[in-house]
Amino acid sequence: MRIKKPVSQGDEPATVNGRASYWLRTQTPLASLIVLVPLILFYETSLAVLGKNAVRNALAMDGAMNDIKARRLLFDFFEWLGINGYYLPGLVIAAILISWHLIRRDPWWFSPRTYLFMWIESLVLVVPLFVFAMIYIQKMQIAAAGAEDLHTVEAIVLSIGAGIYEELLFRLIGITLLHMLLVDWLKLPRKWGAATVIAATAIGFSLYHDPFDRDNIHRLGLFVFYACTGVYFAGIYLLRGFGIVAWTHALYDIFALIQKLQYDYDTVV
Repeated sequence: MRIKKPVSQGDEPATVNGRASYWLRTQTPLASLIVLVPLILFYETSLAVLGKNAVRNALAMDGAMNDIKARRLLFDFFEWLGINGYYLPGLVIAAILISWHLIRRDPWWFSPRTYLFMWIESLVLVVPLFVFAMIYIQKMQIAAAGAEDLHTVEAIVLSIGAGIYEELLFRLIGITLLHMLLVDWLKLPRKWGAATVIAATAIGFSLYHDPFDRDNIHRLGLFVFYACTGVYFAGIYLLRGFGIVAWTHALYDIFALIQKLQYDYDTVV
């Protein structure tokens, strides 16, 4: 899905008033890149701080640190091209967003206040999803699935990585490519194209987390939960941009991890 280009080319992308200006500024590739810099640096630096073995484990499909499969797919793709580097996926995000910024010919601007409000907005957007998860899945077992054998620090690092790279794979890349295929090339009506893209990426997001098993009611419930979560993230991406949806995803995973740790503590005590 393409974000409408701001009217103003020479200055910050402002329109009629401050509220409209903020709505447009937050959807620009430059704003997404700047607001995501802390997450990317924290995740990639944490891999280095955790040590060489931890980095290898984080990239291994069956490593001690559970794999962020979305990041692994990027790593494998570039390895297939003959390009190696543990930290290349993080640079890819920057390259994509800067290239997108240049293609759109957006102005170069820096607005700390905008980024602060983007972080606040991401925090607000976490609340409905977190409440839904608490209601739908008791004890938040879904959100921390696969993190039982990890140290807390490793789990937090991987939660942040999941927010970045899963949104990169399913929203920034997945939605964009499917929209190009269905709407731009196959000429599907824009409304039906959007619905199809959202549904397809949501189902893919669910299968990515928990393969569907129609004979297992519990896993069917997980499938539905992740599909609904995928629809929610897709809506945030289309309306608010990549930076906000990645932060929302990362914050949700962290809050869910904290909830699970609290539950485990209360159970032991």
